[in-house]
Amino acid sequence: MISKRRMLFALQLKLWHSYNRIARRKKKKILFDCPYDFHYSHLQPLIESLSRHSEFDITVVKTDDFSQTKLEGVKYIDTDTLQQEIFAVYDIYFTTEFDILPWWFTGVTRIFFLHGVGPKVSYFASEKLRVFDVVLAPGPYVESKQRAFLKKDAVLYPAGLPVTDRYFLPGEQSLPAYIKFEEKKNIILYAPSWSSNPGQVSIDLDILHALSSQTTCNVIIRPHPNLLVPELCAGIKWKEVIEEILSKNRRIFLHAGRGTSVYEVLGCVDILLGDISSVVYEFLALDRPIILYLKEGVDEFYQSEEFVLETRLACYNINDPATLPATVLRCLQNKNSLSAERKKMMARSLYNPGRAIPQIIKILTEL
Repeated sequence: MISKRRMLFALQLKLWHSYNRIARRKKKKILFDCPYDFHYSHLQPLIESLSRHSEFDITVVKTDDFSQTKLEGVKYIDTDTLQQEIFAVYDIYFTTEFDILPWWFTGVTRIFFLHGVGPKVSYFASEKLRVFDVVLAPGPYVESKQRAFLKKDAVLYPAGLPVTDRYFLPGEQSLPAYIKFEEKKNIILYAPSWSSNPGQVSIDLDILHALSSQTTCNVIIRPHPNLLVPELCAGIKWKEVIEEILSKNRRIFLHAGRGTSVYEVLGCVDILLGDISSVVYEFLALDRPIILYLKEGVDEFYQSEEFVLETRLACYNINDPATLPATVLRCLQNKNSLSAERKKMMARSLYNPGRAIPQIIKILTEL
């Protein structure tokens, strides 16, 4: 009897949602689900643009510890509030994760958008894609892996990454006012990524000391947020390690914490030092030197040997931190030496460079 009642209620709810969509034609209601702050950072430029369009009504499901600036004209709700909105009517559900909407959201178009680019195929191509009606691919490589997992009537669109559009605008970007260095120098951004497998994490004391000992550049260290959680790093307290180095070197700044985003600084740096993570492919839009620091064996964990090799060809590669100072000098003296390779890699990684936001808005308008 309970199951029959639930089936009847579900049918009534479906009719309720359908009626309200027909009755309400003024605005298209979009629900953005951002399970992490840095996912919201990926979508924030798109959401900001959509909020200025009168045909869209935007709601964001935020995290409990949400610390980003709220946008005017955008409604923000938490997960608990979402669970209570049984009679809420949305047209589009837009998420950066393989999350499933509550069962009562009937008739909604489900969109999956990958929060970045990279060779970790399981992050964006799996059977979990089959629940989505629309998939927005950031670039050709990701699309090539996702197509096999689409359900029969799903549509895949070449979209791009909204966070990279700003890098094609005229004029120079400036660092946030709270980041200050004693001397004006070129800037290295060190952006190590995190993995649940300790063998796949490249950050170590040797590379941190190499950054500290070089004198050519100022340094911004932007670790993946999980690197600053000892419980997720085999007990290693990387924040304390980095702060100890900072206390002896005014050329280094730790950029981390609530309300910050790597995109505040990415457009202002001259060299990116990292491993194979999304920020590397986003930085390609700037056509500036990239140094990969991958300890021996780390690249074996990636799931696309060909893509990793192409990435390496577009970057300077080091596995011995002692070679970092010389490599930094090579980058500064030969800024264009790998430009052709970087542009080739960007073409593999990103659709619609500089035009991702208008392209996605066009897609949403036509759905």
